[in-house]
Amino acid sequence: MAATLSTRFITSSDLVFLETKDVYPLTLNDADDAVFKQLLRGDDVEPILTSHELLKEAYEACFAMLSERRNDTGSKAGEFKALNEFYVSLLEDWEVVHIEAKAPQHASLIFRVLNNRGLPVSDCDLLRATTMERTEQRLEQSEREALAAAWKQIAGISDDPDEFLKLSYQARTGKRFNTARTSAEFEALHFEELQDAKPLGVDKARSLLGRVQTLQKDMSEMKALSDGDVPGGGLNLTRVMSTRLAFTLGELKQHWILPLVCAAKKLESEELEQLLCVVDRFAFRYGVLARARIGEYDRKIGPVITTLRTEPDQFHLKELEAVLNGLLEKSATDDALTRQLDGLEYEKNKKELKYLLALLEVMSAWYKGPANGRPKVMSPDISMEIRSMTLEHISPQKPEDAGVEMLPHLHKLGNLTLLSATENDRAANKPFDQKKPVLKGSRLSLNTQLAENETWGAEQATSRQNELRTQALRVLALTY
Repeated sequence: MAATLSTRFITSSDLVFLETKDVYPLTLNDADDAVFKQLLRGDDVEPILTSHELLKEAYEACFAMLSERRNDTGSKAGEFKALNEFYVSLLEDWEVVHIEAKAPQHASLIFRVLNNRGLPVSDCDLLRATTMERTEQRLEQSEREALAAAWKQIAGISDDPDEFLKLSYQARTGKRFNTARTSAEFEALHFEELQDAKPLGVDKARSLLGRVQTLQKDMSEMKALSDGDVPGGGLNLTRVMSTRLAFTLGELKQHWILPLVCAAKKLESEELEQLLCVVDRFAFRYGVLARARIGEYDRKIGPVITTLRTEPDQFHLKELEAVLNGLLEKSATDDALTRQLDGLEYEKNKKELKYLLALLEVMSAWYKGPANGRPKVMSPDISMEIRSMTLEHISPQKPEDAGVEMLPHLHKLGNLTLLSATENDRAANKPFDQKKPVLKGSRLSLNTQLAENETWGAEQATSRQNELRTQALRVLALTY
C-alpha cells in the first residue's frame, strides 16, 4: 500500500537513456527543490531559507496529523482500519494533474488561478520565481547567486514584504498598485524586461538583475524609515527633522507618506527639508488627528511623485502645498482640527500629545517672531529626541491632589508638558510650586514659560489650552 501511494504521488521510476531514475511529479524552483525532495525521501533537512522552513513545517504538520490519528485508534485493528481508510481516500479522492503551458507567463497565470483556493503566495514570491526562471540560462553562476541573494533579502525585510513592494512601486510611478491584473501585466509593471514572452538576452537578463538589486535597496530603505531609522532610510537630515520624521513613521505609523518621502530624495538638502517639514505636519493633521481617507491622498499625490522622480528641477513646493491644502479643506478643516486638539487626552493620545508638544516647541521661536510665511524651525540642529521625552502633568494627575476645579482639565493639552527622563524623576508627582525649579531650569521654552506662573489651576490650564490650540492651528496650516 505504501509503495502504491509513493509511486502515484511522490516518486516513480523511469528509464532515461538506458538508466533507471527517480521521477518526481512536482519540481520546485532551484532554491527549494532539493530540500523538497529531501523531505519526500525522509532525509534530515537543515533549513537555510524561510521557504525551506515553511516546507519543513508543512511536512511535520502533515506527519504529526497522521501520527495523532493513528495513535488515537487504541488498537492494532483500529490502526489498520484507519490506515486503510486513509489509503482508500487517497486513491479515490486525490489526483496529481499535469498541466503543460507553452510559456512561463501561461504557467504563472494558471498557477495564480488555481492557487486562489489555497494559501496565497506573495507577490514577491511570484516575482522571485519568474525572474530566477527567465534569467537562469543567461546569467553567470555568480550573477544568479547575486539575484537569489537580493530576493532573499527582500523576503526577509518583514513579515509582509508585499507591503513595501507596493510602496516602492508607488514611489517609482506615483500610482497605487492594482493587483487585479494578469501575471504578465503584473510582472511587466515591476520589471520592463518582462513585458513580452521572448527569451531574454544576456543584456536584458543583467538589466533585470540590476533592477531587482535596486528594488531590494529601495524596499530596505523604506523598511528602515518605517521603523524610524532615518539615516538607514537614506536620508541625511537636520537633527530636528530627522527626529520628527522618525516619530511620525516609527511611532505614529504614517507609512502612507513613504512613497512621497522616498521620491523626494533627488531634491537638494534645503528643498528636501522644506518638503519633509510640510509633509510631516500634514501627515499629523490629516492621518493622525483627522484619520482621513488615504486613498484620496494617493490619487492626488501621484503627479507630484512623478515630477520628483523624473524632473526634480521642475518641482515647486507651493504646488504640493496646494494639493495637500485641498485635501485638508475637504477632510480636515480648521473647525475639525480645533475639536480634535481639544479632544486629545493623556490616556488615549500619549503619542499624539508628545508629537504635538514637541512640534510646538521646535516651532516656538518662529511663532513668537513675526510668524510670517511657511512655518520653519529656527534652530534645526538642536537635540530633540521625542521618543525619550516624557509627558508630565503640570498639576498633579491625582484628583485628590489637583482639586475639584482641575478635574475637567487634568489630562488635557493645557495641563501637559514635556520633560526629559531626569527632569521627570525630579518633578515626580509634586505640586506646581515644587515643580517650578525643574520647569525653570529646563531647556524647553514650553517649560520656562510655565515657570513664569505664580500659581497653577483651572484658569491657567484653560488659558494655556487656548494658547496652544491657537499656536497649533497656525503651525499645522498649509496656507500662508
